[in-house]
Amino acid sequence: MDRFTQRFDPRSLTIKDLLEARDAYHVHLARLKNVVGTAIGYYRFHPDDPGAHDPAPREAGDSNRVNLLIGSITTRLSEPSVLVFVDRHEDRAEVRPEDYIPPRLYLRDGRVVSTCRLIVEKREKRPAAPAAVRYPSRLMGGGFPCTMERQKQSRLGSIGCLVTDGNLVYALTNRHVAGEEGERMYTRATKGKVLAGLSSPRGAGKVPFTDVYPGWAGAHGVSNLDAGLVELYDINKWTAQIFRLGIMGEPIDLNMDTLNLGIIDSPLIAHGGASGIMKGRLLALFYRYHSMGGEDYIADFLIGPREEGGGELTRPGDSGTIWFYDHAELEVGDREEIGAREDGPSRQQASGEEKAPASEKSARQYRPVAMQWGGQVLGGPESSDEASFALATNLATLCRFLRIDIVRDWGLGFPEYWGKLGHFAIAQAAASLISDANLKALLDANLSRITPPLEVLTNSEVPTYGDGQFVPLADVADLVWKAYAGPDKRPAESGNHYLNLDLRAYGSFGSKYLMNLWKDEKTRLNPEYFTEFYDAAGESNHDRRGALPFRVWQIYDEMVAVLAGNAPDRITRFIAMAGIIAHYVADACMPLHNTKYFDGYDDATDEEKKVHSYIDDNILSRSQGEVLVGAFGLIDTDRPFEEVKGGEKWGQRMMALMAFTYDEVKPKKIIDTYNETIGESYSYRYEHLIEEIGDELKTCIAEGTFRLAELWHNAWQEGKGNEVPVSDLVEVPEDALSALYLDKEGFLPCHHLRDLTVNNKGKLVA
Repeated sequence: MDRFTQRFDPRSLTIKDLLEARDAYHVHLARLKNVVGTAIGYYRFHPDDPGAHDPAPREAGDSNRVNLLIGSITTRLSEPSVLVFVDRHEDRAEVRPEDYIPPRLYLRDGRVVSTCRLIVEKREKRPAAPAAVRYPSRLMGGGFPCTMERQKQSRLGSIGCLVTDGNLVYALTNRHVAGEEGERMYTRATKGKVLAGLSSPRGAGKVPFTDVYPGWAGAHGVSNLDAGLVELYDINKWTAQIFRLGIMGEPIDLNMDTLNLGIIDSPLIAHGGASGIMKGRLLALFYRYHSMGGEDYIADFLIGPREEGGGELTRPGDSGTIWFYDHAELEVGDREEIGAREDGPSRQQASGEEKAPASEKSARQYRPVAMQWGGQVLGGPESSDEASFALATNLATLCRFLRIDIVRDWGLGFPEYWGKLGHFAIAQAAASLISDANLKALLDANLSRITPPLEVLTNSEVPTYGDGQFVPLADVADLVWKAYAGPDKRPAESGNHYLNLDLRAYGSFGSKYLMNLWKDEKTRLNPEYFTEFYDAAGESNHDRRGALPFRVWQIYDEMVAVLAGNAPDRITRFIAMAGIIAHYVADACMPLHNTKYFDGYDDATDEEKKVHSYIDDNILSRSQGEVLVGAFGLIDTDRPFEEVKGGEKWGQRMMALMAFTYDEVKPKKIIDTYNETIGESYSYRYEHLIEEIGDELKTCIAEGTFRLAELWHNAWQEGKGNEVPVSDLVEVPEDALSALYLDKEGFLPCHHLRDLTVNNKGKLVA
C-alpha cells in the first residue's frame, strides 16, 4: 500500500466515527425501499459463518452475505460497523446500482467503515398483554405496574425507579405513560389498585439528537427520551428496591466521554410490570427506527432476547422499565463496569471460554443502565424467526435532562437480627399471599401484632423489647420462651426450633439417618418412635432432641379447634397461635436448623462455631436484606394452596420442608464455604457465601413463606373461620395477646418428646 496514504485500523473506530459514516450516507440509505432502520455496533455473524472465527481475509463476494438479526453473534473478529436492517434479502447481482448497499462506507479522511446487513421484518402485531400480575409486597417500588384511565380505557405501563430533584421524590416512568400534569396514576399492590400519585409537569419527549449528544453527527436525528415523573402520594409506602431484583447499585454513567462500543452484547436484566423478569442483551446503539417529515427517530439502545432463537422479550405494559447490567452473566474479559472492554467484545460463542470466577465478579447489586420506552416485534423469512425487542434511553441522559438523581436508599435498611428480620419479614410476606377475604381482613387488622409494620422494619427501628413490653408474635418463641432469662422462659422450648435430620441411630434402626428413615416410611412421625430413635442415637439430653414438626402439629390442631369452638376469645387465641406458628415455619426453611452440625463440625474451632449465628443473624441483613428481597420475588403468586387437613399432616409437611431445605443446601456445604472465608474480610465472607449458597437460600425461604401462608389458609378453612361474624374480624388488644403467651401452663405448653403421645383422635397430648 502507498505509504503516503493514511490508514486506519478498523478496530480503532469509535462511536463518533460510526455516526459520521452513517450520517454521510444517510440520504442514500434512507431512500432504499428495503431498508427499515439503521444502528451502530459490531459486525454480527451467523453462528455458522466461517468468518466469525477465521481471521483470514474474507472473500471479495462476502458483501453479498446477509444475516438475520435474530440469532446473530459478535466475536473477537467483529469490526465496528454500521448495521443496516433490511426487510428482505436481495442478491447483489440482481440489485440495481442505485439500490445497492455498499459493504464499506468511505469518509473523506480515509476512514473506512464496514456495513452489516441484517434481515428484520417489522411486524404489526403486538405480543399479548399478560393476565394481571400479583404484587404481594406492601411497599411499592420499581418494577411495579402503573395504570391510568384515558378515554375510558386503562393504559398499562411500568414504574422504573424512584428519583428526586432535591425537593420531592418521584416515580420515574415514560412520559406517554405518566400523561398530562395532574393525572392520577395507580399501581397494584397487596390490596389491589392503589393510588401512586399525580403526574408532574416535568418530563422529556423528543429532543434533537445533537442537543443530547453535541458534537456527534445526527443532523436529521431526533432522540426519543420519553421520560415522565409521578409525584408520589405517600412516600412512606414506597421503597427504592426493584421488585424481584432487590437493591439498586450505583447507576452507570454513560455519557459522551464514557460511552463506547464495548457495551455491545452486555447482558441486561429488568422487571417489567407486564412481563415480569426480562433477560436481554444490548444489541446495538442509536437505532434509527422510524423516519417521518425528514426527521429520523432514534432510540439510544436496542435490546434483544438472550436466547439464540429469539423469543418474546417484552410485552405492552413494560414501558418505563429500568434495565440493569446483569453481573451474574459476566464473561471472561469483562470488568466490573459495563463497557470497560478495551479490545472489543469477548464472546463465549466464539471462544468457548468459561465465566469469570466469583472473585472477579462485580458487586451483587444490579446497576441501572437504561429506561425502556417501547418495543418492536421483528422477524425474518420464517415465523420462527420472530422476536420482540425493547427500545430504551440511556438513564444517565434522562437524569441530566430532567435534573434528577436516582434514589437508592429509601426504605432499605433492615435490622441485623434474624429473629427480628427473618421471622417478621416472612410473616409479612406470607400474609400478602392470602386470598380468602375474611382471613385476609383479620390478618391485615392484626399484622402489627404478628410483626412490626413493614415501614418499621425497613427503617431499622425494630425495638429491643424490654421487660413487660409487648413482643410481636412471630418472635415470641425466641425472645420470650427460649432466650428470655426471666420467669417466662420455657425449659422444654429449645427442641422446638430444629430437627437433626442427619443424626444416625444404630441397633434396630439399621445405622440409618433420621431423614432417610422418614423418607422410607413417613407414617413414623410419632413421638414414641422419635424418642426411641434418639435413645438409639445416644442423645441423652432431652433439650437437644429436635421436635419442630411436632410443635407445628400441636399448634395447628389448636388453631383449628379454637376456631371451631364458640369461646369469646377465639379470635384472640387464633391470632396468637397464627403469629407464633410463623416462627417455627420460618425456622424449618432456614439451613442449619435441620442438622446435628448446627454449630459447625464436632471438632469446630471457635471461629467455625459462629457459622450458625452468621447465617441467622448476618447474611439476611447484609445489603439491606438482599437475600429476603430476592427470596420473596421467587414466590409463584399464582400457585394454588393444597388442601392439607390435620395437625399430623402439617407435621409431615414441616418434615418435608426441612428435608427440602436440607437437600437444597447441604449443611456441610455451608460450613465448608464459611470456613473458606476464615481470615478474610467481612465483605468477602458475605460475597463468597452468597455466591455459593445465595440462590439456594432464597429458594428455601420462598418455599417456607408459601408454606406458612398455606398453613394459615388451611387452618382457617378447616376450623370454618368464614362462619365467624365479620364484625369479630378486628384488631386484637396487645395485652390480651401477651396475657396468653405469658401463660406457660395454659397456652401452648411446651413438652419434651418423651412426654408426648398421640391420642385416639390423632392429637398430640402430654
